[in-house]
Amino acid sequence: MDLKGKIVVITGASRGIGKALAQRFAREGSNLVLCARTKNHLEQTKKECEKYNVRCIPVVADVIKKEDVKKVVQTALKTFGKIDLLINNAGFAVYKPLIETSEEELDKTLDVNVRGPFLFSKEVLPIMEKQKEGVIITVSSSSGKRGMEGLTVYCASKFAVEGFTQSLAQEVHYAKVCTVCPGPVNTPMYRDNSPGEDYSKIDQPEDIAERVMKIIQKGIENGASYNVWS
Repeated sequence: MDLKGKIVVITGASRGIGKALAQRFAREGSNLVLCARTKNHLEQTKKECEKYNVRCIPVVADVIKKEDVKKVVQTALKTFGKIDLLINNAGFAVYKPLIETSEEELDKTLDVNVRGPFLFSKEVLPIMEKQKEGVIITVSSSSGKRGMEGLTVYCASKFAVEGFTQSLAQEVHYAKVCTVCPGPVNTPMYRDNSPGEDYSKIDQPEDIAERVMKIIQKGIENGASYNVWS
């Protein structure tokens, strides 16, 4: 798939895997609509992407708010007239036993990791149906493949994303949908939940972005779940 000139929407694009994906798409010549909640980090991502002579539109938005999702999608349409790829990347995790996990942490995890992809996919699919093409990639996790101690709620949310995508692939024939599943990655979210580790021994965001790019360039299988951990 030639990505030059394609319009790519990426959620959670201000840091970590989202930022690395934005930079990698920019290198391929894709134009970007990037969303995140933190304006200053988002603006920094924009500057770094624009070094590759592409257009990059930052939109401060929360993926769990329907009106924010509509704002991001409408910004992409007004600016570029289409959306070729949606990357549902925004994520949230807490690392603690279930008995110590609050209902508020449960709600936030499910909202960001499940409601976010639901809202964005639902908003973008009619556009892709009209175009008769498009790609939706949701960043899942190795924790969506197997349960892990201390990640009960996070695993539940990522298992949900896998089922969501497999089912959506059977409903949608004008676009391709898939998940990509990293393992531990040196991101702010991982460092917050796993302080004191040697982060040089795990995947870096750029490693994940490169593997995702190879999958896209090879051609996505509808409904597939790709392991992108090392």
